[in-house]
Amino acid sequence: MIKTFQLWRDVLRRKLGILLFDRHSSVRVSSHGATVFVRWDAKLGDAIVSSWVAREIKNKFPERKVYVITSSEMAPLFRDFFNFDCVFEIPKRAGYMDLKKLANEIGDVDYLVHFSQKMKMKDLYFISKVGSKNVAGLDDELDCINIKLGQKTAGMHFAKKFKVLLEHMGIANPDTSYIVPSCQGAEDRVGSWWPSNKTLCFNPYGSGTSRCFSVEKIIALINTMLDSSNYNICLLYPPGRERDVERVLSHVCDPTRVVSDHEKPSLAALFAQTRHCAGMVSVDTATVHIATGLNKPVLGIYNDNFGMPENVEWHPNNLRSSVIYAETRSAQQDVNFINVAEFKTVFNKWVADYL
Repeated sequence: MIKTFQLWRDVLRRKLGILLFDRHSSVRVSSHGATVFVRWDAKLGDAIVSSWVAREIKNKFPERKVYVITSSEMAPLFRDFFNFDCVFEIPKRAGYMDLKKLANEIGDVDYLVHFSQKMKMKDLYFISKVGSKNVAGLDDELDCINIKLGQKTAGMHFAKKFKVLLEHMGIANPDTSYIVPSCQGAEDRVGSWWPSNKTLCFNPYGSGTSRCFSVEKIIALINTMLDSSNYNICLLYPPGRERDVERVLSHVCDPTRVVSDHEKPSLAALFAQTRHCAGMVSVDTATVHIATGLNKPVLGIYNDNFGMPENVEWHPNNLRSSVIYAETRSAQQDVNFINVAEFKTVFNKWVADYL
C-alpha cells in the first residue's frame, strides 16, 4: 500500500515537474562553457564505470573544463583520481534553494549530462536553472533534453552509453578503460601480508540484505572454491561484518588458505586487494567493476531480477567473465537461494577458461 502511494506520488510529481520546468534547450555552437556531469546518485560501481569520461574529453579538448556534481562520499574519487576540474558536492536530499544556488555557482555550461532513466521534479528544476546550451540524457520524452540517447543506446552497457555521448561531442573512439585509484600506502600494506600462492578475492556482501550471503552460505561457497581449485581465497567485507568474518575463518575446511584484511575496511584497501588478486568472485557490482577496470577475470553472482534488462546495462563488461544467477523462490529474491552444485560447475568452468 505504501509503495503504491509512493509510486503514484512520484508519477504526479514528475508530471508537475514536466509542466513547470520542461522547456526546449537552446542549441548554440560554443566551446567556452563547461561540460557538467550530474552524478549525485552515483554509487561506487557507477563512478568506476564512468571514471574515464573526463580523461577522454580533456585528451581531445585540453582547454575544456569538465565538472561533476556528486555526493560527499564519492567526491574524493572524482576530485583526486578521475581528472575533473571541479567537483561540486551536494547533499542527498538537496532542497530547491540548494539546487538554485548550485546552478548559479556552476556558471556557463555547454553540455549538461544527466543519465537518469526517468527524471524527477528536482532534476527538471535543476536543468531549467542551469540553462545549458545542450542537455544530454536518456529520458527521451523530455523537451529539455536535446541530445536524446535513451532509444539510441537502449540495450547498451552504461560504459557504451557514455562512449556514444562522447562521440556525439566530437570525440572519436574514446578509450573506455576504467580508472581504478592506487594509493601507495595501501598497496604496500596489502602486499606485505598477501599470500605467495595465487589468490582469488571473494566478496559475499552486496547492497541490501537480499544481496548478502549468510555466514553458512559463505562457508559453503568458500569450501567449494577451495576443494575445486588450488587458489587461496581473500575474503572481502564492509565495515560491521568483522564478527561474521571471524566465524567464517574458523569454520572453513582449510583456514590456512583463507585470508582477510584485519585493518578497518577502506576503498584504498579494496583497490589494493583487487589489484593483487588473480580473479574476483562477487555479489557486489562495485567490486565487479573494479576488477574489470584492473583486467581481472570476474565471476559475478546476481539475483534473478538483475537479469534482463538491468544486466545488459550493468553486466561485468569483461571478456573474461562469467555470471551465475541465484534462483527465485515464491517470488522472493535472495542470493542465498544460489544452487551450490551449479555454482561449483560454473566456478570450475570459469577457472578453466579464464585463470
